[in-house]
Amino acid sequence: RSSMLNIADFTGNIQAALDAADAAGGDRVYVPKGTYLISATLTIGSWTVLQGDGYGNTIIKQADGHALIHPKARRI
Repeated sequence: RSSMLNIADFTGNIQAALDAADAAGGDRVYVPKGTYLISATLTIGSWTVLQGDGYGNTIIKQADGHALIHPKARRI
């Protein structure tokens, strides 16, 4: 008998928060303790910080070998 872990795809939710922070000129996006599956690269603005509850507490898992994070070039 096998069990399957069902983890929702949080790519859109996390990216929307990162985009909103970037549009505001930069901010901290907090991701609470838990496991979050993403299916595409997350893009983080230059003045934006993605912060969790620490190693082993906030886990962002990639699906299908996608990159986890891609920093945006700093706009001057």
